[in-house]
Amino acid sequence: MASGLKTLHQIDSAIKRARAAIIEVSELPKQSRAAIIDLKREQAALYETVAATRLGHLENSGSEAETLGYIDRQAEALLNDHSKAEEKTAAEINKKLREIEKAETERRSQEKTVLRAIDSYDKAVAATESRLLKDAHYIALTGQVEKAESMVARAGEKLELAQ
Repeated sequence: MASGLKTLHQIDSAIKRARAAIIEVSELPKQSRAAIIDLKREQAALYETVAATRLGHLENSGSEAETLGYIDRQAEALLNDHSKAEEKTAAEINKKLREIEKAETERRSQEKTVLRAIDSYDKAVAATESRLLKDAHYIALTGQVEKAESMVARAGEKLELAQ
């Protein structure tokens, strides 16, 4: 039984390490999103400079400015959608992690219940053996069984010899 428990505890440790890795990995999209946003802002600033220069040369600057504003709004909407999807994924990961923790707690509780049952069984067996070893009738029956086993062994030897 000890090797089974040891194996379960090793599994628990592996699950804990895996959960820590999941948490660490779940933070990566946030970090990469922040870096991407910074790059997009720098890119937008450069595009703004290019657009300002270009608009200065164009006669019809009104429609061009509206187009650039539309693109900015679209980019912002995409970033917001991405943020919402990222938050949803993080919430799902957290929910699954809580479910794993609940299952682990439940398994440890069941393990304790099983260990108590085994302990109770071992104590009952020891008490029964102790009572039986003090019981005269049991001792007499044990003696009869030993005599019978001895007779069977001798009979087997005689049968072998006879054959």
